[in-house]
Amino acid sequence: MVQLSNGIRNMNRDLVRAITQEEIETFREDGVVCLRGMFDPEWCDRLRDAADTIPGNYSGRAFLWPFYEPFRELVFDSPAGEIAATLMGSETLGIMIDICFIKDPHSTSLTPWHHDQPYYQMQGKQVCGMWIGLDKCDASNGAVEWIKGSHKWDRMFEPDPFDGTGHFESVHDGRERILDIDADRDNYDIVMFETEPGDCIVDYATILHAAGDNTTDTPRRAITYALFGDDARFLEIPPSRGVEDTRELGLKTGDRFPPDHELAPRIWPKRPRETWPSPKEWAYTEGAEGDFVAVQPDAVDRLGSS
Repeated sequence: MVQLSNGIRNMNRDLVRAITQEEIETFREDGVVCLRGMFDPEWCDRLRDAADTIPGNYSGRAFLWPFYEPFRELVFDSPAGEIAATLMGSETLGIMIDICFIKDPHSTSLTPWHHDQPYYQMQGKQVCGMWIGLDKCDASNGAVEWIKGSHKWDRMFEPDPFDGTGHFESVHDGRERILDIDADRDNYDIVMFETEPGDCIVDYATILHAAGDNTTDTPRRAITYALFGDDARFLEIPPSRGVEDTRELGLKTGDRFPPDHELAPRIWPKRPRETWPSPKEWAYTEGAEGDFVAVQPDAVDRLGSS
């Protein structure tokens, strides 16, 4: 376990305020809600310090909680689990994946329109994402846009590559090509939130969203989660093309997630620290690792010694 600490240990472990009924209704109706100031400056300082030590590309810093103490504490001992469970009306909450997204200064890491459901080995009405901003974020450094209400369309779109090369050649059964949203923006109810460090955005896994480039001189850092509630079930996804979560979880489609699952652990209600799981390795299905690959501590060591 890598200990990355600046001596700050007084982060808010519980909700700084109650989540309002209006916020719950907004989340369920629009598919996305922005909650201001839910993580205090101490969290943001500690997570920025940790993020800056971890090598990787834009989306390549994943599965951090098993290896890095700041990300581990954020998963198991922060308000994150209670926030998502409250919004979804779930008694419990589990985590499938955590990712640290860093948009470097003047980077052209355009994020095309997509929804997250196709990337994850889970399905259900209580499946959501959480985005925790560590820097001020607006259109100039790649703030995310969402299409309000698109989580209710009952449509599943094939993901496109994130490198701007167009479409994957094939479309899997039950999916369709993503719509050309930007060519018809006036016909969609698109929302973007300008955020401060410590704000968080929670969205359903089926809402369409996209983000632009970082045109500024500073990085834009954020932590994202894929989370699931009581009704979630395991879903076997099509063979990886380098963009899906392809870990072998030992489950079959329709299975509930056991509360003690090491790779998709329950984080709400909170559990004693001595029961936090500590997986250090795992296999991948189809014999290939997806884009979401763990950045283990020896990668940090190698970078520092090179």
